[in-house]
Amino acid sequence: MEKIKKIFSSFRNERLKYIPFSLWMHHLEYDDDPIALAEKEVEFALKYDVDILKLNPSGAYTVRDRGAVIDVDKNRIPVAKIKTPAILSQEDWKKITKLPIDKGAYRDRILCIDYIQKELDGVFPMMETIFSPLTTLKKLRGDEIVKDLLEIPKIIDDVLSIIVDETSEYIEALSNQGVDGIFFATQVATYDFIDKKLHERFGVKYDRELLDKVKDKIKFIVIHIHGENIMFEHFTDYPHNALSWHVNLTKPSIREAKQKYGTIALCGINRETLWRGSKDDIKAEIIKAVKEAEGKGVIIGPGCTIPPAAPEKNLLFVKEFLRNYTTDEILRM
Repeated sequence: MEKIKKIFSSFRNERLKYIPFSLWMHHLEYDDDPIALAEKEVEFALKYDVDILKLNPSGAYTVRDRGAVIDVDKNRIPVAKIKTPAILSQEDWKKITKLPIDKGAYRDRILCIDYIQKELDGVFPMMETIFSPLTTLKKLRGDEIVKDLLEIPKIIDDVLSIIVDETSEYIEALSNQGVDGIFFATQVATYDFIDKKLHERFGVKYDRELLDKVKDKIKFIVIHIHGENIMFEHFTDYPHNALSWHVNLTKPSIREAKQKYGTIALCGINRETLWRGSKDDIKAEIIKAVKEAEGKGVIIGPGCTIPPAAPEKNLLFVKEFLRNYTTDEILRM
C-alpha cells in the first residue's frame, strides 16, 4: 500500500495489516544550511523508511529573522535555544511586523523542502513543523510572555494576528509547493506554564483562527502538544487528523484518548526509551500502544524529537519490528 493511503487509512481509524510509524530528529549542525539539512532529512527518511516524514526545521526558525540570538542547548537533549530573546521589553512588541515568505528563514525552508521533494519524488507523505502563534511569541519573549498577556493584552492580540497572517501565508506557500500536511506544535499548552483561561484567550483563540484559515489548503493536520501536565482537552475539537503528545509521561493514555475523544494517535514511544532503552523496552512500548488503540487509528512515533545520540540500532528496530509483525500478531503478544 502507498504510504499516503496507509496514513489516511489510519486517520480514518481503519485496521491495517501493518501498523504505520514515523521517526524524527533534529540535525542541529545543519540548521543554517537549507541544502545540507535537506540532504540529512532525505538520508534519514530513506534509512528508516518512515510512513510519514516530519520535517525538522530549527526550533527557532520563526524568530531568527526578528533578532533573536540562537544557541544550542546541549543539556540532555540538544535543541535550538533562544540565548537572547528578540523582545526585551513590552515596548518592543510594537516593532513586530509580518515577515515576507520569500526571504530569510522562510525562504530557506522553501529551498530545503523543494530539494527534499525532488530527491524523494513523492514517496513519503510530508508534514512541515509549524509552531502555534502563542508558541512563537514565547520564543520571542521567553517566560516574560505570561506577564505581557496579563498587562498588555491588546498589544499581544495585535502581534498574534500578525503571526496568524504570516503563518497562514507560509502554509499556503507550502501547499502550493505540494507539501501534504503540517505538524502544528504548541509548547505553551501545559498547566506548568500557563493557566487554562489564559491559554483559551491567547492560545486556543489564535490557534483556531489560523487552522480554520488553512485547513482546506492542506491534506492533513497533526497537532503536537508538547510537555507534561498538558491541556489535552483544548485540542480535541481543533481541525486535525491526529494528535501527538508525550504519551507515557503525561495523561491521557492512548486508550483514554481514544475512548473519550476518539483520538487518532501519532505517538507511543518515549523518546528517552529510543535514546537509552533496550530493544525489549522499545518493543514493550510499541505493543502497549497498539493494544491500547485496539490495533487501529494509531501511527507509532516518538512523543517528541528523538535525541541525536539515540543509537541507530534502536531506530532500525522500530522499522524492523513494525515491518515484520502484523497488527494481529502484535495484538496477540
